[in-house]
Amino acid sequence: MKRKYPMYFFIMGIIQNLVKYVFIGLIGVIFLIVGLFGPDICKTIGSIILTVYFLICVIEQFFIRSAILKESDNPEFNELMDETFGINNNDQNDLSAQQKIIKSVEERIKSQDENLDK
Repeated sequence: MKRKYPMYFFIMGIIQNLVKYVFIGLIGVIFLIVGLFGPDICKTIGSIILTVYFLICVIEQFFIRSAILKESDNPEFNELMDETFGINNNDQNDLSAQQKIIKSVEERIKSQDENLDK
């Protein structure tokens, strides 16, 4: 099944990565501040660090996106991704991707609970 990765998830993933690697960003900001009052090389180093910081976050999100869009060897993962990001879901067109994820996970939990009760 063809999958579509919403731009909203891509942007939110970049923001999440920015938070995850916040210490790299703080180091870059510190170098920029030192560069304002000290040697100019600190401004250059700070700019390079912040650029690399942002690029790391975007590249990691591209890896996550490609993992979601391509087929996996794990059939359960494929089923979850098809339910969530599949284009041909006629019964769930009115649901957003987040609601599809929640609904799919709740159904899986219920089915596991039913299997444990038997």
